[in-house]
Amino acid sequence: MTRSTFGSLPKRRALCWLCWVALCSLAAGMVLAPRDALAEDAAKIADVATKKIVFIAGRQSHGFGAHDHQAGCMLLAKAVNENVPGAKAVVFTGGWPKDDAALDDADCIVMYGDGGGGHMVMKKLERMADIAKKGTGIVCIHYAVEVPKGDAGDFFVDWIGGYFEAHWSVNPHWTAAFKELPNHPVARGVRPFAINDEWYYHMRFRGDMKGVTPILTAVPPDSTRQRGDGPHSGNPTVRARLGKSEHVAWTAERPDGGRGFGITGGHVHWNWGHDDFRKLVLNAVVWCAKMEVPESGVSSKSLTPDDLLANHDEKVPDNFDKTRIEKMFAEWRAAREALTSATTNNAADNAPADAKADEEGFKPIFDGRSLEGWDGNPKFWSVKDGAITGQTTPDNPTKGNTFIIYKGGNVADFELRLSYRIVAGNSGIQYRSKDFGDWVVGGYQADFEAGKTYTGILYEERKTRGVMAQRGEKVVFGEDGKREVVGSVGKSEDIQASIKHEDWNEYTIVAKGPELKHVINGKTTIEVTDNDPKKFAAEGILALQLHQGPPMIVQFKNVRIKELK
Repeated sequence: MTRSTFGSLPKRRALCWLCWVALCSLAAGMVLAPRDALAEDAAKIADVATKKIVFIAGRQSHGFGAHDHQAGCMLLAKAVNENVPGAKAVVFTGGWPKDDAALDDADCIVMYGDGGGGHMVMKKLERMADIAKKGTGIVCIHYAVEVPKGDAGDFFVDWIGGYFEAHWSVNPHWTAAFKELPNHPVARGVRPFAINDEWYYHMRFRGDMKGVTPILTAVPPDSTRQRGDGPHSGNPTVRARLGKSEHVAWTAERPDGGRGFGITGGHVHWNWGHDDFRKLVLNAVVWCAKMEVPESGVSSKSLTPDDLLANHDEKVPDNFDKTRIEKMFAEWRAAREALTSATTNNAADNAPADAKADEEGFKPIFDGRSLEGWDGNPKFWSVKDGAITGQTTPDNPTKGNTFIIYKGGNVADFELRLSYRIVAGNSGIQYRSKDFGDWVVGGYQADFEAGKTYTGILYEERKTRGVMAQRGEKVVFGEDGKREVVGSVGKSEDIQASIKHEDWNEYTIVAKGPELKHVINGKTTIEVTDNDPKKFAAEGILALQLHQGPPMIVQFKNVRIKELK
């Protein structure tokens, strides 16, 4: 619902909105006891502190296309800044910063650089130990998981749960197939995948894996265990483990409350273009900063070869051919789409028989895990608790109403069913609407709010008719465009009494020809016949709204639709 121009709306509505703003101002700083997970989120909305994430990129190493620490850190930091509300990522290049005061207030430090005796932290072990004691998260990528055995190794076991120990761990290149992922925030939204990298394995972990959770585990080819003895190549213990699985990414929790993450992949720069590989590391960074990882993981745009060519500390070769990289990216995305389709179809096939019978003809358009098939600004939209979630905060407001748009095609005559809940603010369901670009939508809207006035009404977003039907009204728009209330579908206060505050409600929208009907929790809220030939919309897009204004949370789940003949 648009509220940017109060003059076009009823006075009561404008006054209600102004009162809400005033109340929010008076309530600043108050902390309420949360009733459930959503209420807890709501209590935190007004007091969101920005989390500082520091990336430290190592010096040039290994030549173009491998160990591209600067380019890798910058693309990860950019993804954090664009997609993680409440986080601010900064990057230091060329190794440990000369003035490291910026680390004092860091919530997470990410090290991506060469390791061993030349590791950036080797001359700063005590300094890093003091930082870690504050509960600061520590993430190490690829070669940065290796330090010498002894004091440095002991620190790493404490900080991130394990490390690459020379003459114990090995560093072969191989294609790791990650067939299953654990139920852990760092694995959220990450689908099984396979990718070739220099996957170190046989790490030196904490005894009994105390506080350590494996995230990526795979069985290396036997050939990787058959190399001769050496500090990185092989040893008798590794050769005796033929056919056994190995952990190549893991999380750790520390007694001081700090969190750590290590991943041995990251040699091949182009692998940052793999959506699941990148998502996993972004999830880990967010988790180590003690932020909530969205149910679908940290969203970030799919990258192009040009994105990965940016910010290199080495010259891009004149004869570099992007074609191979583009083809590889396309193959990865095709494999992911195929897996997503197979997972969705399997879930539908295994749905309870009584549910299928009760909802014959309906198809789900949200898989409960990801935003596949939907397009919204990732700064505001994610999947949380199995629901499409829109959220604004004081640090991450939206300047105008913003929408997440269903990309499965236009809707015409249909019945839509979904569950919603809302904390603060106003929202709605757009249907037969128009996409104006930049996640801006206009058209019919089934309205709802955290207050008690507008839930269930029919509103026309971004167009001239505004409120087309108040709750409880039966309305006809004539061929001359005039609005006439021709009856009632129930008392507004009775309908409101059945609506659950900050809890799940069931919304149904039926649109057939000019006949439009909204139903909430089994009670019809409006019926409208739109015979206006100039403004009637026979079809259009479907979208969900996140409203501008005070911080708010809105969630949608069990979204399914049926085409009406």
